[in-house]
Amino acid sequence: MNPRQPPATPRSAPTTTRSISPQRLLVQTFPVDVMRWGRRFRENIQLLADPATGDAVIIDPGLESPALEAAIARRNLKIRAILNTHGHFDHIEANDHDRRRYKVKVHAHRADRHFYGKTKAPNKPDVLWDAEGELTFGSLKIRVLHVPGHSRGSVFFLARDLLFSGDTLFLENVGMTHGDGRATSGQMMRLQLEGIRKKILTLPPSVRVFPGHGPPTDIGHEKAHNPRLTGKRRRARPVTY
Repeated sequence: MNPRQPPATPRSAPTTTRSISPQRLLVQTFPVDVMRWGRRFRENIQLLADPATGDAVIIDPGLESPALEAAIARRNLKIRAILNTHGHFDHIEANDHDRRRYKVKVHAHRADRHFYGKTKAPNKPDVLWDAEGELTFGSLKIRVLHVPGHSRGSVFFLARDLLFSGDTLFLENVGMTHGDGRATSGQMMRLQLEGIRKKILTLPPSVRVFPGHGPPTDIGHEKAHNPRLTGKRRRARPVTY
């Protein structure tokens, strides 16, 4: 993570809405600046919606975002759930705020439950699962792919041809890993790379990937150009957390 001079106040701003036709799912990304330890962590909140029905979910709400709330209201979307790709602070800080605002439940992998604190701690998930499978929220069907490494409970969310990768897969890079008492950082990295190759790179090359930090990419690009996955001798693209 790169230290930067923190701004006077947290900021949030939407990126361009990615909607091609009414038959396609809509994704809108809202970068927010989450402050911790005197540093700024720019994280991507993702809004996934079915324009045909208005059903929607919020993925990784790292901070309260007026821009996100305005987009939801403007499109008259019905938020059905909040999903966490993992339990790190910069992806969960607005769980409680959005849960109360939209009266929905927060979902996350059980292996990351320790990141959320005590039983009544704010931002704690309502629903914990420990198996892969499909989640249904109205018309949205979302497949959960568990790829531990960045954290024990890191997951991808796949909705049709849209993949939300949290901090596990970025544009031409992968997530950092840490030792946790049960495995070294190197062992966790090998676990992560194995999971990405087996579960993620086997998806169609046209699948769009929306990471928790930085710009989007797609499976075809990562298979060809991600040096952590291809073994090509060149430096991986820096990730600005």
